[in-house]
Amino acid sequence: MNMKKTAGLIISAIMILALSACSQDLDRPQQDDPADNNVEIPNPFTSYNTVEEAARDAGFGISVPENFDGYDIKSVQAVKDEMIEVIFENGNGDDISVRKAHGTGDISGVYNEYEQSGTVSGDSFEISIKGNGGMVNLATWADDGYTYAVYTDMGLSSDAMLELTAMIK
Repeated sequence: MNMKKTAGLIISAIMILALSACSQDLDRPQQDDPADNNVEIPNPFTSYNTVEEAARDAGFGISVPENFDGYDIKSVQAVKDEMIEVIFENGNGDDISVRKAHGTGDISGVYNEYEQSGTVSGDSFEISIKGNGGMVNLATWADDGYTYAVYTDMGLSSDAMLELTAMIK
């Protein structure tokens, strides 16, 4: 083989190696692209076996029924010094979430738009209710320095939702 061909092959091989080293793998996300980071916010809730245990962590108690209209307590959780959540479940797997926290703001975590909304009178406070198709999905209210939220995806009748809110303190 002559010297020119050998030199040409060596130069070509060096150029191919240099180009492949400088190119990026298009199938792999680049580390410096913030849009590709899958960072999740850690769950602030801690699970407990009883409402009393959750109350110690939250720094305040909540009064809820043991069961309601075919729903039984499924889980109890709290955010330290902030919130208690009790989740009820019926035999069909439908859930009702009950939350309590200090303050007066909406703690439901529900941002759906509903066909109907309004307010009804509780014992000494107003309850904001929202829902679809004549059912109530969300009830929120504030009383005695605490804010409350009851949410169910399936919806409850107005009477059932008001009965449940009356049992929560």
